[in-house]
Amino acid sequence: MKQITINSALNGFIVQVGCQTIVVEGVDKLCSELRRYIANPENVEKEYLDNAVNKPDSTRPAPTEPPVVSTRGLEFMPGRII
Repeated sequence: MKQITINSALNGFIVQVGCQTIVVEGVDKLCSELRRYIANPENVEKEYLDNAVNKPDSTRPAPTEPPVVSTRGLEFMPGRII
């Protein structure tokens, strides 16, 4: 089992388990997830990694060029922060 750090946030908790960070909404969900993790850390870690919304997609090719950012439609005024 890895070290667990819990910090409160406005609408829930930020939980760091080892080098991974997740967000949990509500005390009840936090407690149930902690119980699950303590009972079977390897399976819960695998479940979170397999279901991560931001995991790399191996079917999508990596971009070869940086994205183009347009400033069209923005007005810039010297000396003024927008």
